[in-house]
Amino acid sequence: MPTNRRPLHRFRRGLSHDQQLELWLGPGHRPSAFRDTEHARAVWAMHRDAIMSTWARNGRRPQGWWIFESGVRYPGYAVERSWLFERGLLGEEEARELAAWWREEFTKAQGPGFTLCLGPASFLYGAAARRELYREIDIPASLVRQWSKEYRRRSRTISDLQAVTTNEPRGEKSAAGL
Repeated sequence: MPTNRRPLHRFRRGLSHDQQLELWLGPGHRPSAFRDTEHARAVWAMHRDAIMSTWARNGRRPQGWWIFESGVRYPGYAVERSWLFERGLLGEEEARELAAWWREEFTKAQGPGFTLCLGPASFLYGAAARRELYREIDIPASLVRQWSKEYRRRSRTISDLQAVTTNEPRGEKSAAGL
Protein backbone atom coordinates (compact mmCIF):
# COMPACT_ATOMS: atom_id res chain seq x y z
CA MET A 1 0.00 0.00 0.00
CA PRO A 2 1.47 3.38 -0.96
CA THR A 3 2.19 5.90 1.74
CA ASN A 4 2.88 9.59 1.73
CA ARG A 5 5.60 9.30 4.40
CA ARG A 6 9.09 10.20 3.34
CA PRO A 7 11.91 7.96 4.49
CA LEU A 8 14.19 9.44 7.12
CA HIS A 9 17.70 9.82 5.78
CA ARG A 10 20.53 10.56 8.14
CA PHE A 11 22.85 11.42 5.30
CA ARG A 12 22.68 14.16 2.73
CA ARG A 13 21.54 13.43 -0.77
CA GLY A 14 24.09 11.82 -3.00
CA LEU A 15 25.17 9.00 -0.68
CA SER A 16 23.70 5.70 -1.82
CA HIS A 17 23.00 2.77 0.46
CA ASP A 18 25.90 0.84 -1.11
CA GLN A 19 28.25 3.78 -0.52
CA GLN A 20 27.15 4.01 3.13
CA LEU A 21 27.82 0.31 3.60
CA GLU A 22 31.22 0.51 1.95
CA LEU A 23 32.30 3.45 4.12
CA TRP A 24 31.02 1.60 7.20
CA LEU A 25 32.09 -2.00 6.55
CA GLY A 26 34.71 -1.57 3.84
CA PRO A 27 34.81 -2.87 0.29
CA GLY A 28 33.00 -6.14 -0.20
CA HIS A 29 33.18 -8.85 -2.79
CA ARG A 30 31.11 -6.81 -5.24
CA PRO A 31 32.54 -3.96 -7.30
CA SER A 32 33.08 -0.73 -5.38
CA ALA A 33 30.21 1.73 -5.03
CA PHE A 34 32.67 4.51 -5.91
CA ARG A 35 34.25 5.43 -9.25
CA ASP A 36 37.75 5.39 -7.74
CA THR A 37 39.64 6.04 -4.52
CA GLU A 38 39.50 9.82 -4.95
CA HIS A 39 35.72 9.70 -5.36
CA ALA A 40 35.47 7.60 -2.17
CA ARG A 41 37.74 10.05 -0.33
CA ALA A 42 35.61 13.03 -1.45
CA VAL A 43 32.38 11.31 -0.38
CA TRP A 44 33.97 10.39 2.97
CA ALA A 45 35.00 14.03 3.53
CA MET A 46 31.51 15.25 2.69
CA HIS A 47 29.65 12.73 4.89
CA ARG A 48 32.26 12.04 7.57
CA ASP A 49 30.42 13.63 10.50
CA ALA A 50 27.17 11.78 9.83
CA ILE A 51 28.96 8.46 9.30
CA MET A 52 31.09 8.87 12.43
CA SER A 53 28.09 9.83 14.58
CA THR A 54 26.29 6.72 13.37
CA TRP A 55 29.02 4.08 13.49
CA ALA A 56 31.90 5.34 15.64
CA ARG A 57 30.90 4.00 19.05
CA ASN A 58 31.71 1.30 21.59
CA GLY A 59 35.36 1.46 20.66
CA ARG A 60 34.75 0.77 16.97
CA ARG A 61 35.39 2.89 13.89
CA PRO A 62 33.92 2.65 10.38
CA GLN A 63 36.22 1.43 7.63
CA GLY A 64 36.17 4.87 5.99
CA TRP A 65 37.94 6.21 9.07
CA TRP A 66 40.55 3.44 8.95
CA ILE A 67 41.15 3.96 5.23
CA PHE A 68 41.12 7.76 5.00
CA GLU A 69 42.07 9.06 8.47
CA SER A 70 43.89 6.58 10.68
CA GLY A 71 47.07 6.34 8.65
CA VAL A 72 47.51 2.71 9.74
CA ARG A 73 46.21 -0.62 8.60
CA TYR A 74 43.02 -1.90 10.27
CA PRO A 75 44.15 -4.19 13.13
CA GLY A 76 41.09 -6.44 12.83
CA TYR A 77 37.73 -6.65 14.54
CA ALA A 78 38.96 -8.83 17.41
CA VAL A 79 41.49 -6.25 18.67
CA GLU A 80 40.12 -2.98 17.31
CA ARG A 81 38.81 -1.66 20.64
CA SER A 82 41.97 -2.33 22.67
CA TRP A 83 44.12 -0.96 19.83
CA LEU A 84 42.19 2.34 19.74
CA PHE A 85 42.02 2.53 23.55
CA GLU A 86 45.74 1.98 24.11
CA ARG A 87 46.63 4.66 21.57
CA GLY A 88 44.20 7.23 22.99
CA LEU A 89 42.14 7.40 19.80
CA LEU A 90 38.76 7.12 21.51
CA GLY A 91 36.82 10.08 22.81
CA GLU A 92 37.05 10.67 26.56
CA GLU A 93 33.48 9.56 27.29
CA GLU A 94 33.69 6.60 24.92
CA ALA A 95 36.95 5.43 26.53
CA ARG A 96 35.47 5.83 30.02
CA GLU A 97 32.34 3.82 29.13
CA LEU A 98 34.37 1.08 27.47
CA ALA A 99 36.79 0.84 30.41
CA ALA A 100 33.84 0.67 32.83
CA TRP A 101 32.31 -2.22 30.86
CA TRP A 102 35.66 -4.02 30.70
CA ARG A 103 36.11 -3.51 34.46
CA GLU A 104 32.64 -4.91 35.17
CA GLU A 105 33.38 -8.02 33.10
CA PHE A 106 36.83 -8.38 34.71
CA THR A 107 35.25 -8.21 38.18
CA LYS A 108 32.66 -10.86 37.30
CA ALA A 109 35.46 -13.15 36.15
CA GLN A 110 37.15 -12.91 39.55
CA GLY A 111 34.24 -14.65 41.25
CA PRO A 112 34.68 -18.12 42.71
CA GLY A 113 34.01 -20.91 40.24
CA PHE A 114 34.08 -18.62 37.19
CA THR A 115 33.17 -20.67 34.12
CA LEU A 116 33.03 -19.71 30.45
CA CYS A 117 30.90 -21.67 27.97
CA LEU A 118 32.55 -22.05 24.57
CA GLY A 119 29.72 -24.01 23.02
CA PRO A 120 27.74 -27.18 23.58
CA ALA A 121 29.48 -29.28 26.25
CA SER A 122 32.61 -27.11 26.04
CA PHE A 123 33.58 -25.15 29.13
CA LEU A 124 36.63 -23.42 30.56
CA TYR A 125 37.15 -22.93 34.28
CA GLY A 126 39.19 -20.62 36.49
CA ALA A 127 42.27 -18.89 35.09
CA ALA A 128 41.82 -20.38 31.60
CA ALA A 129 38.24 -19.09 31.48
CA ARG A 130 39.36 -15.64 32.61
CA ARG A 131 42.10 -15.45 29.97
CA GLU A 132 39.66 -16.47 27.24
CA LEU A 133 37.10 -13.90 28.40
CA TYR A 134 39.71 -11.14 28.37
CA ARG A 135 40.67 -12.16 24.83
CA GLU A 136 37.05 -12.41 23.63
CA ILE A 137 36.03 -8.99 24.89
CA ASP A 138 39.40 -7.46 23.94
CA ILE A 139 40.46 -6.03 27.30
CA PRO A 140 43.84 -4.31 26.82
CA ALA A 141 46.66 -6.26 28.49
CA SER A 142 47.72 -3.12 30.38
CA LEU A 143 44.31 -2.93 32.09
CA VAL A 144 44.32 -6.66 32.90
CA ARG A 145 47.74 -6.30 34.55
CA GLN A 146 46.68 -3.22 36.51
CA TRP A 147 43.38 -4.68 37.69
CA SER A 148 44.97 -8.05 38.53
CA LYS A 149 47.52 -6.32 40.78
CA GLU A 150 44.73 -4.35 42.47
CA TYR A 151 42.67 -7.52 42.92
CA ARG A 152 45.59 -9.46 44.45
CA ARG A 153 46.41 -6.54 46.75
CA ARG A 154 42.76 -6.29 47.83
CA SER A 155 42.61 -10.06 48.42
CA ARG A 156 45.73 -9.94 50.60
CA THR A 157 44.30 -7.06 52.60
CA ILE A 158 41.05 -8.93 53.15
CA SER A 159 42.87 -12.10 54.27
CA ASP A 160 45.04 -9.98 56.61
CA LEU A 161 41.91 -8.44 58.13
CA GLN A 162 40.32 -11.86 58.57
CA ALA A 163 43.45 -13.13 60.30
CA VAL A 164 43.42 -10.15 62.67
CA THR A 165 39.75 -10.60 63.55
CA THR A 166 40.29 -14.31 64.29
CA ASN A 167 43.58 -13.62 66.11
CA GLU A 168 45.54 -15.85 63.72
CA PRO A 169 48.95 -14.96 62.35
CA ARG A 170 48.84 -14.63 58.57
CA GLY A 171 49.34 -17.95 56.82
CA GLU A 172 48.74 -20.10 59.90
CA LYS A 173 45.58 -21.99 60.67
CA SER A 174 44.18 -22.46 64.13
CA ALA A 175 43.85 -25.91 65.60
CA ALA A 176 40.08 -25.65 65.25
CA GLY A 177 40.42 -24.86 61.53
CA LEU A 178 42.48 -27.99 60.74
